[in-house]
Amino acid sequence: MGDSLSLVFSMIVAILIMFMFPMMDSWERQDDLSYMTAYTATVDFVDGVRNTGVLTRNMLNAFNSKLAATGNSYDITLEHREYKIVPAVGGGSEVVYLNHYTNEIDQSIVPISSSGEYH
Repeated sequence: MGDSLSLVFSMIVAILIMFMFPMMDSWERQDDLSYMTAYTATVDFVDGVRNTGVLTRNMLNAFNSKLAATGNSYDITLEHREYKIVPAVGGGSEVVYLNHYTNEIDQSIVPISSSGEYH
């Protein structure tokens, strides 16, 4: 009885080692690949907007489709910090930051607008 119980237990452990650990390793690799894909897509998107100075609906759609290819869902928020140099009250000048967020940017790039671009 004791030998058969230990045989069953050792079979279960062997099955876990042979099947579960390789699956867990492949899941971790999939997560790493998804992270790298999302990171690369984000860097390319930001570099493209920074280099051209313009954000279009096509650029945003291409970015969303690259992220969707990973099979994960993402909550994308955009923020544009614009700085302006304005004259100060006592003379000289000061830097003022104007923040533009996702809603304002989305309204600027809707296809119905005149240019469909956010500068």
